[in-house]
Amino acid sequence: MSELLAKRAEITKLARLLGCDEWDLAYLERTDATTLRELRDSATDVLTVDQHPSLRRLARLGRLLPVGMAARIAERSFDPLICARLVPHLDNRRAAALARQLSPRFLAAISVELDPRRAAAIIDRLPHDVVAAVAEALVARGEIVAIGRFVGCLDLEAVVAALSVVDAANLARIALVVEDRSSIAEVARRLSDETLSGILAAALDEELWPDILGLIDGMDDARLRDLAESAAVDSLLQLACR
Repeated sequence: MSELLAKRAEITKLARLLGCDEWDLAYLERTDATTLRELRDSATDVLTVDQHPSLRRLARLGRLLPVGMAARIAERSFDPLICARLVPHLDNRRAAALARQLSPRFLAAISVELDPRRAAAIIDRLPHDVVAAVAEALVARGEIVAIGRFVGCLDLEAVVAALSVVDAANLARIALVVEDRSSIAEVARRLSDETLSGILAAALDEELWPDILGLIDGMDDARLRDLAESAAVDSLLQLACR
């Protein structure tokens, strides 16, 4: 089951990266999850690493401007994709300072184009309220895969802050595509029984059981036992049996 979930998650994320439908990649279901991950990482490298001289010159110019001015110019004049390509040419402190000056909507648009592996040190410098606001903007854009990819780059407190603004149905969808599966158990321990049972209820109501299996598969036995014994889940089971 874990391998099937991992393969589905990788195909979902690869489809988002390539801008195609998951059905277009159905032939990859015969490939193991590790190979799919390597394929996606390679594709990400090709699509997001840009060493064009004009980008390096633009980044040097940006370093000469005050942070507030550079942020205003970026948001008013540049495409989010261009901004994402500039990130590797900036030092982490400068990039984080710029991010704090940008609107959550624009940051969300940039984050969709970013490689989380190269942005982790920048995200780690952002206040949790900024991270939560960007998560909310990503949900509004329907960019569930982007949120899942960044979960592994955030500290636990930031993850909890981000997920606190996400509705139950989208939490179920995010569970499938979380990049760092080892973080699920710890995140689940920080979520209340009511939140977790709400996710299960959404899975029941919107037929998201394949997605929710990613959450259940990543939870440890102790948390699953606590959840199973909660009154909220008992009520949910009664609802399901009607």
